[in-house]
Amino acid sequence: VFQIDDGWEIQVGDWQADPRKFPNGMAEMAQRIVAEGLVPGIWLAPFLLMPNSAIAKTHPEWLLRDTDGRAIKAAWNPNWGGDVWALDLSRPDVENYLISLFETIVNVWGYRYLKLDFLYAGLMQGAFSGRKGGVWQHYTRIMARILEFSQASNGEPVAFLSCGAPIESTAPFMPLMRSGADTREHWEWLQLRLIGHRPSAKVNLEDSIGRAILDKTLLFCDPDVIFYRTDQTSLKDTEKFLIGMVAAMFGSQLMTSDDPARFTNDARIESESDADALSEAAFTKELVEWYRRIEGKGFGVERNPGRTRGLYDFFSRDGSIYGAINLSDREQLIIAELSESFELSRLSERSETSKSSELSESSEFGVPAASLEFPIPRHSMIIFGI
Repeated sequence: VFQIDDGWEIQVGDWQADPRKFPNGMAEMAQRIVAEGLVPGIWLAPFLLMPNSAIAKTHPEWLLRDTDGRAIKAAWNPNWGGDVWALDLSRPDVENYLISLFETIVNVWGYRYLKLDFLYAGLMQGAFSGRKGGVWQHYTRIMARILEFSQASNGEPVAFLSCGAPIESTAPFMPLMRSGADTREHWEWLQLRLIGHRPSAKVNLEDSIGRAILDKTLLFCDPDVIFYRTDQTSLKDTEKFLIGMVAAMFGSQLMTSDDPARFTNDARIESESDADALSEAAFTKELVEWYRRIEGKGFGVERNPGRTRGLYDFFSRDGSIYGAINLSDREQLIIAELSESFELSRLSERSETSKSSELSESSEFGVPAASLEFPIPRHSMIIFGI
């Protein structure tokens, strides 16, 4: 899949190609993607619109409003210019507009992978001016109508990725769903965290791990993109490896937003984050090799029973692979209990009160266990069994 993300449109709510970026339009872009042997994908936030958008000016009656007639703010995004409003999904004319929009994107432009973002806006309460019913009824009706485009007019399948979506109401319609906050090419974004804005590699990993139980049960989790880039990032190789492995172990989709034109083949290069970093080619080759090693295995994850926040134990469901993940900002020591056949039976965090008692316990097989201490550097993982 080659998916075009936010920024192709004139502005949110005006879903036409920005002529400065796509002078030949979005249909021509889809054709170019198909010509490369890829599936054309596109991002949109169908339930949102900017206050100065053409739709908001032409059809002010389409806006979701409160009982005093004021437009309800559905989001605030500094990249878009501030406040964002929502459509009133109870209105038949709004439904007709949305169906026309998807008809254009799927059957006129030719896109076959649609990332639908900020879907929570469809479940916002307001003074509905159209059909009677609860907000969930309006939402599910519109979602069912959108799914009518799961097959294009030429018979080709169309996939939907739901994003920013209420899980319970959306999973029956679009189970391929973003499982957490946007990731980022930096571990943490302290300035935005202070104002409640969440994108960062750390937060994304916390979400992906925390919702791992939903993957292939209720959802097909999309963990957001992985990174192999060496420029314009502060992520170290160990952090990129952790992001890539968590995405593969606890998600159902792998994507990247790195620029393939900048892909380098040197063995090692100087990077902004790591003086001895692998090149994109070397790092990608190594990560793909690890993907081969875990292919076909399902994984579970749980918090380590120790006191350290950000320390997790993971395991393959066939029992062949175990390990630990350290999202904390300092190195952690864990104790690995090994049976006589050197199969890992348990991981525990080393602490001053437990390190001596851990060594004397027996394994789950009733034979004395060998206990070894392993350090896990900050922002990394340790794997046993491969």
